[in-house]
Amino acid sequence: MLTTLATFKARLGIGAEDTTQDTLLQEILSAVSAMCEGPDGANCPLELADEVVTLSVPDFGTQQLWLPRWPIVAIDEVLEALWSRFEDSGVELVEGTDFFADKATGRLVAIGINFLQGIGTIQVTYTGGYTTPDQAAAEGYEAEAGEVPLPADIQHACLTQAVYEFQRRANPGVVSEGAGSSNANWQEGGLLPGVQQILEKYRRYLV
Repeated sequence: MLTTLATFKARLGIGAEDTTQDTLLQEILSAVSAMCEGPDGANCPLELADEVVTLSVPDFGTQQLWLPRWPIVAIDEVLEALWSRFEDSGVELVEGTDFFADKATGRLVAIGINFLQGIGTIQVTYTGGYTTPDQAAAEGYEAEAGEVPLPADIQHACLTQAVYEFQRRANPGVVSEGAGSSNANWQEGGLLPGVQQILEKYRRYLV
């Protein structure tokens, strides 16, 4: 989730000792986090996670590839093989020799060579995304080198949408977005315009 239950309850004015609605609030936060990462929001996974992805190289001259989850925290392995036969004939590419990682944008750039052309020719094992407040609040959490905290405006967007969803559960037809937003009424579900505007900054547009 992109924020914590405690922060959500504080935003709603619900005391920490009141746990009667915790299940509902957790469900709302999970749903809203997914909405913020969905096609109407950032259109990418935002939460820090380990991931193995297979990438295709469309053209012979391709020298850069984009990982779906960024910023990149660490790259464990990059393999190259025809027909996705990584276990049988995969060749490991060396960071700093065969490619470098633009960690802020999630981009891999080939050094002196092109990536192997074909469908599913590159397999990347890596850690990427932002460390969310919910992850940082977990018992025993210790930050690893390279981790990037979730930007405050993303958490604000998530909380704004979550409050809206909590309020509209009783009257799904009309609910005000709240103070600072012209108090406009919303007739339909989906992300609020102000929330979309924030998340738009985190969408990837390739040029």
